[in-house]
Amino acid sequence: MNGVLDEHTVISKNAINIQSEATFHALLELPYERLLEWSCVYEYSGLTKEDYPFPLALVLILDETKRGFSSLTIEALLNFFHWDKPYSVTELATCYRNACKRIRGVKLNIDLESNDDPNITFDCFFRSKKIPVKKYFDLAITALNEAHASTQHLLERNHEDGLTSIFCFPPEIKTAATQYLLYFGQFLEDLGIEAFTSLKEELNRILFTVTPKDKDQALDWIRQVLAIYLQAPASGFADDLQDSSIAHFQWKANIHHLRSQLELARAMIQVKEATIDALQLTNYRLQDQLNVQQQALADSNTTEKTEEEIFGGAASITKVKLKGLTINLPYILRRLRRK
Repeated sequence: MNGVLDEHTVISKNAINIQSEATFHALLELPYERLLEWSCVYEYSGLTKEDYPFPLALVLILDETKRGFSSLTIEALLNFFHWDKPYSVTELATCYRNACKRIRGVKLNIDLESNDDPNITFDCFFRSKKIPVKKYFDLAITALNEAHASTQHLLERNHEDGLTSIFCFPPEIKTAATQYLLYFGQFLEDLGIEAFTSLKEELNRILFTVTPKDKDQALDWIRQVLAIYLQAPASGFADDLQDSSIAHFQWKANIHHLRSQLELARAMIQVKEATIDALQLTNYRLQDQLNVQQQALADSNTTEKTEEEIFGGAASITKVKLKGLTINLPYILRRLRRK
Protein backbone atom coordinates (compact mmCIF):
# COMPACT_ATOMS: atom_id res chain seq x y z
CA MET A 1 0.00 0.00 0.00
CA ASN A 2 1.53 3.33 -1.13
CA GLY A 3 4.77 1.47 -1.87
CA VAL A 4 4.94 -0.15 1.60
CA LEU A 5 4.75 -3.93 1.94
CA ASP A 6 2.16 -5.11 4.46
CA GLU A 7 3.10 -8.62 5.58
CA HIS A 8 0.33 -9.00 8.17
CA THR A 9 -2.91 -8.24 6.34
CA VAL A 10 -4.75 -11.44 5.40
CA ILE A 11 -6.18 -11.70 1.89
CA SER A 12 -8.73 -14.37 1.04
CA LYS A 13 -10.94 -15.01 -1.97
CA ASN A 14 -13.75 -12.67 -0.94
CA ALA A 15 -12.31 -10.47 1.81
CA ILE A 16 -9.28 -8.56 3.02
CA ASN A 17 -8.69 -8.67 6.78
CA ILE A 18 -6.53 -5.65 7.56
CA GLN A 19 -4.05 -6.04 10.42
CA SER A 20 -1.90 -2.95 9.90
CA GLU A 21 -3.00 0.44 11.20
CA ALA A 22 -0.97 2.15 8.48
CA THR A 23 -2.73 0.12 5.78
CA PHE A 24 -6.11 0.94 7.30
CA HIS A 25 -5.51 4.70 7.28
CA ALA A 26 -4.12 4.53 3.75
CA LEU A 27 -7.29 2.77 2.57
CA LEU A 28 -9.45 5.47 4.12
CA GLU A 29 -7.85 8.04 1.83
CA LEU A 30 -8.84 6.10 -1.29
CA PRO A 31 -12.12 6.62 -3.14
CA TYR A 32 -14.67 3.86 -3.11
CA GLU A 33 -14.04 2.99 -6.79
CA ARG A 34 -10.37 2.15 -6.10
CA LEU A 35 -11.29 -0.33 -3.37
CA LEU A 36 -13.53 -2.18 -5.80
CA GLU A 37 -10.43 -3.13 -7.78
CA TRP A 38 -9.15 -5.45 -5.00
CA SER A 39 -12.03 -6.88 -2.98
CA CYS A 40 -15.69 -6.61 -2.11
CA VAL A 41 -15.22 -6.84 1.69
CA TYR A 42 -12.66 -5.14 3.96
CA GLU A 43 -12.41 -5.79 7.70
CA TYR A 44 -10.41 -4.05 10.43
CA SER A 45 -10.67 -4.54 14.22
CA GLY A 46 -7.86 -2.31 15.44
CA LEU A 47 -9.98 0.63 16.60
CA THR A 48 -9.25 0.57 20.32
CA LYS A 49 -11.05 1.91 23.37
CA GLU A 50 -8.26 4.43 23.94
CA ASP A 51 -9.41 6.40 20.89
CA TYR A 52 -13.15 5.69 20.93
CA PRO A 53 -15.92 5.10 23.50
CA PHE A 54 -15.71 1.35 22.87
CA PRO A 55 -13.43 -0.95 20.89
CA LEU A 56 -14.67 -0.93 17.30
CA ALA A 57 -14.62 -3.11 14.24
CA LEU A 58 -14.94 -1.66 10.75
CA VAL A 59 -16.37 -3.53 7.79
CA LEU A 60 -16.52 -2.18 4.24
CA ILE A 61 -18.99 -4.09 2.11
CA LEU A 62 -18.67 -3.19 -1.55
CA ASP A 63 -21.20 -5.41 -3.24
CA GLU A 64 -23.54 -3.51 -5.52
CA THR A 65 -24.64 -6.54 -7.51
CA LYS A 66 -26.23 -8.53 -4.67
CA ARG A 67 -27.56 -5.81 -2.38
CA GLY A 68 -27.94 -2.89 -4.75
CA PHE A 69 -25.80 -0.66 -2.50
CA SER A 70 -22.45 -0.55 -0.71
CA SER A 71 -21.82 0.48 2.87
CA LEU A 72 -19.33 1.19 5.59
CA THR A 73 -20.24 -0.41 8.92
CA ILE A 74 -18.76 0.29 12.33
CA GLU A 75 -19.63 -2.19 15.08
CA ALA A 76 -19.28 -1.29 18.74
CA LEU A 77 -17.53 -4.26 20.35
CA LEU A 78 -19.44 -4.14 23.62
CA ASN A 79 -18.91 -6.85 26.18
CA PHE A 80 -22.59 -7.61 26.73
CA PHE A 81 -21.95 -10.66 28.87
CA HIS A 82 -19.67 -8.82 31.31
CA TRP A 83 -21.56 -5.54 31.35
CA ASP A 84 -20.17 -3.21 34.05
CA LYS A 85 -22.01 0.05 33.48
CA PRO A 86 -24.45 1.65 35.96
CA TYR A 87 -27.17 1.50 33.29
CA SER A 88 -28.60 -1.33 31.25
CA VAL A 89 -27.81 -2.17 27.64
CA THR A 90 -31.43 -1.39 26.77
CA GLU A 91 -31.07 2.12 28.22
CA LEU A 92 -27.87 2.56 26.20
CA ALA A 93 -29.64 1.42 23.03
CA THR A 94 -32.54 3.83 23.60
CA CYS A 95 -30.17 6.78 24.00
CA TYR A 96 -28.26 5.75 20.87
CA ARG A 97 -31.48 5.55 18.84
CA ASN A 98 -32.63 9.00 19.96
CA ALA A 99 -29.25 10.58 19.22
CA CYS A 100 -28.88 9.01 15.77
CA LYS A 101 -32.27 10.30 14.67
CA ARG A 102 -30.61 13.72 14.47
CA ILE A 103 -27.69 12.55 12.30
CA ARG A 104 -28.33 12.27 8.58
CA GLY A 105 -26.59 9.66 6.49
CA VAL A 106 -26.12 7.13 9.29
CA LYS A 107 -28.34 4.15 10.01
CA LEU A 108 -28.23 2.64 13.49
CA ASN A 109 -28.86 -1.10 13.84
CA ILE A 110 -29.31 -2.67 17.26
CA ASP A 111 -29.82 -6.39 17.84
CA LEU A 112 -30.01 -7.34 21.50
CA GLU A 113 -32.16 -10.43 20.97
CA SER A 114 -29.40 -12.68 19.70
CA ASN A 115 -27.90 -14.71 22.54
CA ASP A 116 -24.87 -15.60 20.46
CA ASP A 117 -23.95 -12.21 19.05
CA PRO A 118 -25.91 -9.14 20.22
CA ASN A 119 -24.55 -6.07 18.47
CA ILE A 120 -24.82 -2.34 17.80
CA THR A 121 -23.69 -1.05 14.40
CA PHE A 122 -23.54 2.27 12.55
CA ASP A 123 -24.01 2.05 8.77
CA CYS A 124 -23.12 4.66 6.15
CA PHE A 125 -24.11 4.11 2.53
CA PHE A 126 -21.81 5.24 -0.26
CA ARG A 127 -23.37 7.94 -2.42
CA SER A 128 -20.39 8.63 -4.66
CA LYS A 129 -17.58 6.47 -5.99
CA LYS A 130 -15.27 9.49 -6.14
CA ILE A 131 -15.35 10.52 -2.47
CA PRO A 132 -12.65 9.11 -0.15
CA VAL A 133 -13.88 6.42 2.23
CA LYS A 134 -12.64 8.55 5.13
CA LYS A 135 -15.63 10.88 4.75
CA TYR A 136 -18.03 8.05 5.51
CA PHE A 137 -15.82 6.73 8.27
CA ASP A 138 -15.73 10.16 9.96
CA LEU A 139 -19.51 10.44 9.63
CA ALA A 140 -20.02 7.09 11.38
CA ILE A 141 -17.56 8.02 14.14
CA THR A 142 -19.33 11.35 14.63
CA ALA A 143 -22.61 9.50 15.06
CA LEU A 144 -21.02 7.16 17.59
CA ASN A 145 -19.43 10.00 19.58
CA GLU A 146 -22.62 12.07 19.66
CA ALA A 147 -24.71 9.07 20.63
CA HIS A 148 -22.31 8.15 23.40
CA ALA A 149 -22.07 11.73 24.67
CA SER A 150 -25.85 11.80 24.88
CA THR A 151 -25.76 8.53 26.79
CA GLN A 152 -23.14 9.79 29.24
CA HIS A 153 -25.07 12.99 29.86
CA LEU A 154 -28.45 11.39 30.38
CA LEU A 155 -27.76 8.02 31.93
CA GLU A 156 -24.76 8.79 34.08
CA ARG A 157 -26.42 11.96 35.31
CA ASN A 158 -29.44 9.91 36.33
CA HIS A 159 -27.23 7.48 38.25
CA GLU A 160 -24.75 9.92 39.75
CA ASP A 161 -26.56 10.08 43.08
CA GLY A 162 -26.85 6.32 43.51
CA LEU A 163 -24.87 3.14 43.97
CA THR A 164 -25.28 0.44 41.33
CA SER A 165 -24.03 -3.08 41.92
CA ILE A 166 -23.99 -5.64 39.14
CA PHE A 167 -24.59 -9.32 39.88
CA CYS A 168 -24.52 -12.51 37.87
CA PHE A 169 -26.38 -15.23 39.76
CA PRO A 170 -26.56 -18.85 38.60
CA PRO A 171 -30.10 -19.69 37.47
CA GLU A 172 -30.58 -22.05 40.42
CA ILE A 173 -30.26 -19.25 42.99
CA LYS A 174 -31.37 -16.20 41.01
CA THR A 175 -34.90 -16.03 42.42
CA ALA A 176 -33.88 -16.40 46.06
CA ALA A 177 -30.92 -14.04 45.76
CA THR A 178 -33.02 -11.42 43.98
CA GLN A 179 -35.65 -11.56 46.72
CA TYR A 180 -32.95 -10.98 49.32
CA LEU A 181 -31.65 -7.98 47.38
CA LEU A 182 -35.13 -6.47 47.23
CA TYR A 183 -35.36 -6.54 51.03
CA PHE A 184 -32.29 -4.28 51.28
CA GLY A 185 -34.48 -1.19 50.93
CA GLN A 186 -36.39 -2.15 54.09
CA PHE A 187 -33.10 -2.98 55.79
CA LEU A 188 -31.83 0.55 55.07
CA GLU A 189 -35.07 2.05 56.30
CA ASP A 190 -34.68 0.13 59.56
CA LEU A 191 -31.23 1.71 59.86
CA GLY A 192 -32.78 5.14 59.44
CA ILE A 193 -31.74 5.60 55.79
CA GLU A 194 -34.51 6.37 53.33
CA ALA A 195 -33.61 5.26 49.82
CA PHE A 196 -35.09 4.17 46.51
CA THR A 197 -34.03 0.76 45.21
CA SER A 198 -34.43 -0.60 41.71
CA LEU A 199 -33.58 -3.93 40.17
CA LYS A 200 -33.21 -4.59 36.45
CA GLU A 201 -32.42 -7.87 34.74
CA GLU A 202 -30.79 -7.96 31.33
CA LEU A 203 -28.47 -10.33 29.49
CA ASN A 204 -28.18 -12.60 32.54
CA ARG A 205 -27.11 -9.67 34.68
CA ILE A 206 -28.85 -8.06 37.64
CA LEU A 207 -28.37 -4.30 38.01
CA PHE A 208 -29.25 -3.29 41.56
CA THR A 209 -29.34 0.45 42.26
CA VAL A 210 -29.73 2.23 45.59
CA THR A 211 -30.41 5.98 45.57
CA PRO A 212 -30.78 7.80 48.90
CA LYS A 213 -33.67 10.24 49.15
CA ASP A 214 -31.35 12.62 50.97
CA LYS A 215 -28.70 13.59 48.41
CA ASP A 216 -26.29 14.43 51.22
CA GLN A 217 -26.43 10.85 52.48
CA ALA A 218 -22.96 9.30 52.13
CA LEU A 219 -23.01 6.67 49.39
CA ASP A 220 -19.83 5.15 50.74
CA TRP A 221 -21.70 4.36 53.96
CA ILE A 222 -24.47 2.69 51.94
CA ARG A 223 -21.86 0.69 50.03
CA GLN A 224 -20.40 -0.60 53.31
CA VAL A 225 -23.85 -1.47 54.63
CA LEU A 226 -24.57 -3.38 51.41
CA ALA A 227 -21.31 -5.29 51.80
CA ILE A 228 -22.32 -6.29 55.33
CA TYR A 229 -25.79 -7.22 54.14
CA LEU A 230 -24.46 -9.45 51.35
CA GLN A 231 -22.00 -11.26 53.59
CA ALA A 232 -24.51 -11.89 56.38
CA PRO A 233 -26.02 -15.15 54.99
CA ALA A 234 -22.61 -16.83 54.71
CA SER A 235 -20.89 -15.41 57.77
CA GLY A 236 -23.52 -16.16 60.39
CA PHE A 237 -22.75 -13.00 62.34
CA ALA A 238 -26.37 -11.85 62.04
CA ASP A 239 -27.37 -14.93 64.04
CA ASP A 240 -25.51 -13.45 67.01
CA LEU A 241 -27.79 -10.42 67.14
CA GLN A 242 -29.95 -11.38 70.10
CA ASP A 243 -32.73 -8.83 69.86
CA SER A 244 -36.49 -9.13 69.84
CA SER A 245 -37.24 -6.13 67.61
CA ILE A 246 -39.26 -6.64 64.45
CA ALA A 247 -36.38 -5.32 62.32
CA HIS A 248 -33.92 -7.90 63.67
CA PHE A 249 -36.45 -10.69 63.43
CA GLN A 250 -37.34 -9.92 59.81
CA TRP A 251 -33.71 -9.63 58.72
CA LYS A 252 -32.86 -13.00 60.24
CA ALA A 253 -36.04 -14.51 58.78
CA ASN A 254 -34.98 -13.34 55.32
CA ILE A 255 -31.51 -14.77 55.84
CA HIS A 256 -32.92 -18.13 56.94
CA HIS A 257 -35.26 -18.21 53.93
CA LEU A 258 -32.36 -17.44 51.60
CA ARG A 259 -30.25 -20.15 53.19
CA SER A 260 -32.97 -22.75 52.79
CA GLN A 261 -33.43 -21.85 49.12
CA LEU A 262 -29.70 -21.90 48.45
CA GLU A 263 -29.24 -25.22 50.20
CA LEU A 264 -32.00 -26.65 48.03
CA ALA A 265 -30.31 -25.24 44.93
CA ARG A 266 -26.99 -26.69 46.05
CA ALA A 267 -28.55 -30.12 46.50
CA MET A 268 -30.12 -29.97 43.05
CA ILE A 269 -26.83 -28.94 41.46
CA GLN A 270 -24.89 -31.67 43.26
CA VAL A 271 -27.23 -34.17 41.68
CA LYS A 272 -25.90 -32.85 38.39
CA GLU A 273 -22.33 -33.35 39.66
CA ALA A 274 -21.70 -29.63 39.96
CA THR A 275 -20.78 -27.39 42.88
CA ILE A 276 -21.87 -23.97 44.01
CA ASP A 277 -20.76 -21.49 46.64
CA ALA A 278 -24.16 -19.93 46.89
CA LEU A 279 -24.26 -18.42 50.36
CA GLN A 280 -21.57 -15.86 49.61
CA LEU A 281 -23.56 -13.43 47.49
CA THR A 282 -20.54 -11.17 47.06
CA ASN A 283 -19.03 -13.89 44.86
CA TYR A 284 -21.61 -12.99 42.24
CA ARG A 285 -21.19 -9.23 42.43
CA LEU A 286 -19.26 -8.23 39.33
CA GLN A 287 -18.69 -4.58 40.10
CA ASP A 288 -19.89 -1.57 42.02
CA GLN A 289 -20.49 1.67 40.17
CA LEU A 290 -20.20 4.41 42.78
CA ASN A 291 -20.52 7.89 41.29
CA VAL A 292 -20.14 10.35 44.13
CA GLN A 293 -17.93 13.26 45.01
CA GLN A 294 -15.40 12.77 47.81
CA GLN A 295 -17.22 12.90 51.12
CA ALA A 296 -15.94 15.15 53.89
CA LEU A 297 -13.97 13.31 56.55
CA ALA A 298 -15.75 12.69 59.82
CA ASP A 299 -14.61 14.57 62.88
CA SER A 300 -11.55 12.66 64.05
CA ASN A 301 -12.23 13.60 67.65
CA THR A 302 -15.62 11.86 67.67
CA THR A 303 -15.62 8.78 69.86
CA GLU A 304 -17.73 5.74 69.09
CA LYS A 305 -19.08 3.08 71.36
CA THR A 306 -17.49 -0.21 70.24
CA GLU A 307 -19.60 -2.54 72.37
CA GLU A 308 -23.32 -3.05 72.73
CA GLU A 309 -24.75 -4.65 75.85
CA ILE A 310 -27.23 -7.48 75.43
CA PHE A 311 -29.10 -9.72 77.85
CA GLY A 312 -29.46 -6.84 80.29
CA GLY A 313 -25.74 -6.17 80.33
CA ALA A 314 -24.72 -9.78 80.94
CA ALA A 315 -22.87 -9.85 77.63
CA SER A 316 -21.77 -7.51 74.89
CA ILE A 317 -21.18 -7.57 71.15
CA THR A 318 -18.03 -6.08 69.65
CA LYS A 319 -16.80 -5.30 66.15
CA VAL A 320 -16.15 -8.26 63.87
CA LYS A 321 -13.57 -8.34 61.06
CA LEU A 322 -14.60 -10.48 58.10
CA LYS A 323 -12.53 -10.82 54.91
CA GLY A 324 -10.94 -7.41 55.28
CA LEU A 325 -14.21 -5.73 56.24
CA THR A 326 -14.68 -4.52 59.80
CA ILE A 327 -18.31 -5.08 60.70
CA ASN A 328 -19.50 -2.82 63.46
CA LEU A 329 -22.15 -5.04 64.98
CA PRO A 330 -22.80 -2.72 67.93
CA TYR A 331 -23.57 0.14 65.57
CA ILE A 332 -25.79 -2.05 63.41
CA LEU A 333 -27.59 -3.30 66.50
CA ARG A 334 -28.22 0.21 67.78
CA ARG A 335 -29.41 1.50 64.41
CA LEU A 336 -31.53 -1.45 63.29
CA ARG A 337 -34.92 -0.51 64.69
CA ARG A 338 -38.35 -0.69 63.02
CA LYS A 339 -40.26 2.54 63.54
